[in-house]
Amino acid sequence: MKKTIKVLCAILSICFVTIILASCTTKQKVSVKFLNYDGSELYAYSLKKGTDAVYDKALPVKQATIENEYTFAGWDKPLTSINEDTTFNAVFTSSKRKYDIVFKNYDGSILQENLIEYGSLPVYSGVTPTKPQTNEYTYNFSGWDNVVVSVSGNAVYTATYSNTKISYEVKFYNAGTLLESSNFEYGSLPVYSGVTPTKESTVEFDYVFSGWNPSIKTVTEEASYTAVFEIVARKYSISFKNYDGSILQVSEVEYGTLPVYSGTTPTKDPLSISEAYTFSGWSPSVVNVTGDAEYTATFSVTVRTYTITFVNDDGSILQASEVEYGTFPVYSGLEPVKENTNTAIYTFIGWDNVIINVVGDAVYTAVYSSEIRLYTITFLDYDTSVLGTFNLEYGDLPSIAEPSRGSTMQYDYTF
Repeated sequence: MKKTIKVLCAILSICFVTIILASCTTKQKVSVKFLNYDGSELYAYSLKKGTDAVYDKALPVKQATIENEYTFAGWDKPLTSINEDTTFNAVFTSSKRKYDIVFKNYDGSILQENLIEYGSLPVYSGVTPTKPQTNEYTYNFSGWDNVVVSVSGNAVYTATYSNTKISYEVKFYNAGTLLESSNFEYGSLPVYSGVTPTKESTVEFDYVFSGWNPSIKTVTEEASYTAVFEIVARKYSISFKNYDGSILQVSEVEYGTLPVYSGTTPTKDPLSISEAYTFSGWSPSVVNVTGDAEYTATFSVTVRTYTITFVNDDGSILQASEVEYGTFPVYSGLEPVKENTNTAIYTFIGWDNVIINVVGDAVYTAVYSSEIRLYTITFLDYDTSVLGTFNLEYGDLPSIAEPSRGSTMQYDYTF
């Protein structure tokens, strides 16, 4: 029992000494914390009381806003002679944030670039932007693609331009003579508004305006056009007249061609029953066209002819011919015929009038004699043997004795 008590006492003595030593040790240490601006812990440790705190970690940072940037400036308390538990808070200084403000030309080339503080109004201080003209347009600077506003971030402003169509001088000529000169906008189609160009005719040709050389096209530059003419063979008035001056034909005929009269053959009334006029040509002689011309019909005197007609008794023409005055008409056709009927046979015997020498138009009609028509009537017996033959006129009644046929052993026969 005594031994146990001694052991317990020894253990208690050791514990007491340990507690005293621990108490003495705690009083010699202090704890320090390093916090960021938002209270988040950056670093913590214990150090010997009275010594300086040391922060040897990554420097605290504070996230920039669109307006400000933040720079670590230290801690809110000194780090020297720390005698008690201490919390250090990171301290930051702020500065206005700057943004890249770029002014560009239409082609993307940079005209001006500056870093400008948040909230400031950018000012372009360079030379006025330009854009080279094309064949179609001239360009004038008209501002920026967006309204320039106070800085709130990086920004790019691009020059914009108004355009004006370029006009070009277009000239119209006729054989080297200026007819008209006007300005037309690029891309428009030039229009000639002057008097239609002309070219003086020659005896052989007329000239008709047919357009321009080169062909008119939309404006892309200054241009000149020259009148072009179609060559047309010149036509002249050619008249054909009868002997009395009456117009038979008038037509327009090309230079160099031979006029052709296409009307009915000219005529001239005869002076007597024996004489006639026959068209013999033109006066003067028809020649290739070199100008307006008139031609008059000429006639020769000939023996007058008349129409002599031979007709059948039904009015059909057998022969018609022109026969000179005083000559004897001759019928040269086939002998006229008249179709026989059941009752009659017809024979041509001449003409209704005596044919005489021609003194005018005449018609001769065929004349026929007629006779009653005969028919042959034949009677045949049963065995085709001829019982009798008779020639009788149309309308007569034929008669013959009644025929008979002998009996056989088997039959008797009755007509």
